[in-house]
Amino acid sequence: MSDFTLAKTRVHSALSNMAATKEVAIGARKKSLQVFFSQGTFMPPENPTNEPSEALKRDGFKEINGDGFVSRYSPTRTERKKELQRLLLAQSDVFAAHKTSDHFLHIITDDGVHKGKPYAGMGHPLYSPLVSAMVVTYAKPFVRSDTVGQLKKEWGKFSNSKWDLMHQRILKARNEMFAHNDGEVRRIKILPPREITLGNMRGKTEGIGFGLFGYDFSLPEIRTFAALSFDLAKRLFTECNSRIEELYGGMELPQKDFMLRYDDGL
Repeated sequence: MSDFTLAKTRVHSALSNMAATKEVAIGARKKSLQVFFSQGTFMPPENPTNEPSEALKRDGFKEINGDGFVSRYSPTRTERKKELQRLLLAQSDVFAAHKTSDHFLHIITDDGVHKGKPYAGMGHPLYSPLVSAMVVTYAKPFVRSDTVGQLKKEWGKFSNSKWDLMHQRILKARNEMFAHNDGEVRRIKILPPREITLGNMRGKTEGIGFGLFGYDFSLPEIRTFAALSFDLAKRLFTECNSRIEELYGGMELPQKDFMLRYDDGL
């Protein structure tokens, strides 16, 4: 056998082996796909129009455009509008809470009673009302609502550990002190008549009094919250603009304002 004939035979043998290997690989792939689909993933429906079958529609499956597959996890236009609603309302609430904290820091300053201490300024008549407004407004998007729902947990996580702690403290205070009264936290003390000392003054109280006890937010904590809430409001604003562009960008829109409707239309 000549060298040329021998080389030709070797090439033919190599090509045959490659073809056999490819066929085995294809067979293995088919087998793996069969196993994959048998474990709960639905095959494309036998439907030349690529429309989901009625049975799949009843089960809540939705079409993913372009490949004929259907999935529980592809959000409809209605669901994307509802998510936009949550984000827009959250951005409004968080920014309002930020403006409240900013106003607080402009008008609440050290006073004679707590000067230089963390709770300086508590004698101001708007101290507690502004903290209450700030806490309740900020917490709204993170509390379950029957009509709007609540923000995804990822929005309550921060790269700054100090902000993480402040976020959790705000939600806790909302539940215990400001939107609700937790009797184990907001305690009441009865104050009988007695001798007391205030600074350089001594005296005796008249009649029986009472005191309310709980906790509040210090000036340094309000400064931390102001930075946190501004950052979150900014990130929510960016996300809202992205979602609006996704829903309406490139569409032919009417020449007048329209309400956001929670359906698959405009």
